[in-house]
Amino acid sequence: MRKLIIRLSIFTSIFWISLDSYSQKGLNTQIFEDNFNQIENFNGNILVAIDGQPIFIKSCGFANLELDVKNTKDTKFCIGSLTKQFTSMAIFILYERGAVKLDDKITKYIDDLPTSWADITIHQLLNHTSGLMHSFASEDFKMAISNKRTMDEVIRSFYDKPLVAQPGEKANYSGLGYFILAKIIENVSDMTYEDFLCEEIFRKAGMKNTGAYNPSLISKNMASGYQKRDDEIGNADFIYLPILTGGGNLYSTIEDMLKWSQIFNSEVLISDTTKSIMLTPAFDGMACGIGYGKIKLEKQGNKNNNISDSLVVLGHGGWVPGFSSQIDMFPEKNILIVKLSNGDYFKEIYDEKFTQIVLNEIYSNTK
Repeated sequence: MRKLIIRLSIFTSIFWISLDSYSQKGLNTQIFEDNFNQIENFNGNILVAIDGQPIFIKSCGFANLELDVKNTKDTKFCIGSLTKQFTSMAIFILYERGAVKLDDKITKYIDDLPTSWADITIHQLLNHTSGLMHSFASEDFKMAISNKRTMDEVIRSFYDKPLVAQPGEKANYSGLGYFILAKIIENVSDMTYEDFLCEEIFRKAGMKNTGAYNPSLISKNMASGYQKRDDEIGNADFIYLPILTGGGNLYSTIEDMLKWSQIFNSEVLISDTTKSIMLTPAFDGMACGIGYGKIKLEKQGNKNNNISDSLVVLGHGGWVPGFSSQIDMFPEKNILIVKLSNGDYFKEIYDEKFTQIVLNEIYSNTK
């Protein structure tokens, strides 16, 4: 299939909002703005919030380069592995209702699984200690990602793949594990994965611009995805996103991700007691313990004495061809940072530079 390749100019179109009410608090949001002005041809949206209120919203570049359609705060982006947070929450909603138990073997909910998967539990799928390989570690999977397949067909395609470790032995990030969790959600709830999330999470959070991406349907304000090849920007390779159901198939907006953080920090969906279980790291002593679809990272102080080095961050990154994303929540300060991009080649989405700028500015005005 022929792809349109576009060589970008140096100029990047930028739209941003810095809210006056927070300027009055002495926060210099211009330094947030300057950070993204320095990224050549950046496409994406950024949101920073304190106590559930946005202090900085910025839209950069284009949702569609071919048609010169600019990104706005309403632009929808595929969020990749940020999907796992919602899958995890769905499981814990079912757990709190007594519909599943974390120590249950997955064979209780799905028939005819491989013998080698017989001892895998829901708990191990959630915290990536199941021993299952990551989906993109399979060459067969990567070669077939553009093909239309059902959830069952995708899961069955891994039946002949060996475990990377015995269940419970060690952490190994696995998108496959979250595909299986999505299947369990469907089997237990007797609803599709998308319908369950819409009914139990998105509707309750007021997230009207979040859902499961279907390439056959038209989704208003949806960004096109782009990849970088050598020095040129081109349309992203096609991937049939429903094959990532549970692990990477959702789209959202920065404002909906703010609503997600607000409801996550409440007890509307699950109790704080259940949430404490949800956020328990897989292994004690790990620099970065993977806990239930969110990364719980507590950094130690260093010579630079950056404020983020003494805070706990609940965050996760996401990637699918053409899109990259990152969400970081700092519960101690009630700070949220969301970065969504329709380019999968911006390392700035994942690095900590902007996070340090934000936290240092907020800290200097609140200590």
